[in-house]
Amino acid sequence: MPRVTCKDSDTISKINREKQLTIFKEVSEFLQKRLKNKVLESFNTGEDKITDPTIKEDLTNLIEDLEYNFESEYEAAAQNVIEYLLQCRTTDIKTKLRTILLDLLVSGWAFFQAKPSEGNNNVRIEVLSPLNTFIDRNPNSPYVKDSYRAVIRRWMTEHEILN
Repeated sequence: MPRVTCKDSDTISKINREKQLTIFKEVSEFLQKRLKNKVLESFNTGEDKITDPTIKEDLTNLIEDLEYNFESEYEAAAQNVIEYLLQCRTTDIKTKLRTILLDLLVSGWAFFQAKPSEGNNNVRIEVLSPLNTFIDRNPNSPYVKDSYRAVIRRWMTEHEILN
């Protein structure tokens, strides 16, 4: 199963911000529960001091668990799209992924184009040949998406030429 990861700095900063907010929210809820329990406990026993040596350990475990198992909404949405495409009958994603991997291994480049289908109710993925795709790269960015333009050469059939 392909896994989704984000590489651009804007999305990574948003994911980190979402992770920090989730951690703060979970820690706050945890501390509120502990505080309520200790306040009720102190009223029942009549103690003035509220001390618990396990709070720090529990907080550390909670934060580590959230850091390790956190999945952002961006990653979840992209993972849902990939799972949908793998299960979709109209899109043969496995063959397309095999072609993309072969292009990447042979030429070092792999290109595809994702467009809405004719009825705008699905995604149509077209694998582009690296031999017929020409990129005018932006020297300031390592990403193809930041290129100035891309030209895709498409070959016509004899029938299309005669028409």
